[in-house]
Amino acid sequence: KGTCDSEAPRGNQAAPSDQLGRRPARLGLAGFAGAALLLTLVPLLPARSAERAVIQEILDGDQLFVDGQKARVNQQATAPDDVSTKASRGALAFPGGAVGRINRFSRMRLGQSCFLLESGQVLVSGKAAGCTRSARLSVRGTNYVLEVDEQGESQLSVLEGTVEVEPLK
Repeated sequence: KGTCDSEAPRGNQAAPSDQLGRRPARLGLAGFAGAALLLTLVPLLPARSAERAVIQEILDGDQLFVDGQKARVNQQATAPDDVSTKASRGALAFPGGAVGRINRFSRMRLGQSCFLLESGQVLVSGKAAGCTRSARLSVRGTNYVLEVDEQGESQLSVLEGTVEVEPLK
């Protein structure tokens, strides 16, 4: 396991900077073993619950779904519900004040200790732990983007704060 934060070394390839000149750290989860050498080891802290989320906003149409049924604003989804989008985007409020912005053509499953991003992209602001098939992310007051492509490969971009990446066995 290791951490990835917005001040972590980036190897040979520089990430684009934002308007404040900060550069997001990028960590391909498939290549975690090689990248772990660049990361600081820290103890695992308990994650905030992701077993429920409230739909705060649906953008670009009405194609946001909870377990395959069209969702509505203020609807609550609970584990093990799937939250997915087609041509729409949406905002989800997690317990503890975290917000997730799920992009078009994305799918996540809510869980007791983290949400599982199965495909697509989610931008998270706050303490909401995410998972992929290969890793679990523990957060420490942060903003990050988690992406899973069609082949199941994952990419993490830490925009602010720190994320601990723990490979799943």
